[in-house]
Amino acid sequence: MHLLVTEGGLSLDGVRWIRPYQLGWLMSEAGIKKMWRYHCITAFRRAHRSGKFRWEAKSALLKQYPCFNKLLSALYQMTWYVHIGAALLDPGATVRYIGRYTKRAVLAEYRVTHYDGKLVRFAFGDYAQGGKTSCKTLPVLAFIGRLIRHVPDKHFKMVRHAGLFAPRWKARYLAAAHVALAQESNRATRLASKPEKMKTSLLPWRQRKAAEKGKDPLLCTLCQVEMELIEVVFGSHAMVAKYFDMAQRATAPFHPALQAVPG
Repeated sequence: MHLLVTEGGLSLDGVRWIRPYQLGWLMSEAGIKKMWRYHCITAFRRAHRSGKFRWEAKSALLKQYPCFNKLLSALYQMTWYVHIGAALLDPGATVRYIGRYTKRAVLAEYRVTHYDGKLVRFAFGDYAQGGKTSCKTLPVLAFIGRLIRHVPDKHFKMVRHAGLFAPRWKARYLAAAHVALAQESNRATRLASKPEKMKTSLLPWRQRKAAEKGKDPLLCTLCQVEMELIEVVFGSHAMVAKYFDMAQRATAPFHPALQAVPG
């Protein structure tokens, strides 16, 4: 779970912006660790009492509440850690950071390096080894099982807004925050200075590429005939070369630029 919070907040009258104290920290790290542990353990206990857990055969013992509660009591004696990062001063970096968790696939296709129908081999960043790239091989069903754990349920909200950014209060209190921080005019200037960039980012892929490059990406540069997008290929160079060779053989008989030059 990742949380982004404002550095301070509006006063009760909505006029002043009150900044944090105690060397810039918004809250006590020790207090957050204890409250995070308390709420998680409490939620687990409530879920068990209401029968929301599904137990495998090897974990059937935990289906009995006394055994389950004993495990939670042991976990409660441990220190639960939270990480409070530094202030995010670059809005662009913040958006990219959040986007990695909300808009990208669970595992990029190029990371799957081998598949034979029974086993899947994939590469990943091994942070236990200093961030180097490691590989792991799993049976197909085990790989799918790990993959789908990260797929959210239908209609599940990946990003939630609260406080100043809550949909119910945003129009009223966010505007007051800009005024209190003297940012309203600067924000308006930034929006006015980049109108085209904001508009093109909302266009479909073909129109966006045409606006960025100044030419239609699906228009052949040799004969000016519109091409049909058949497939997007990710993988090794050999795979891309295979598709390119197939395209050359298919178009050589009638494409003047690919016809053999007479000897």
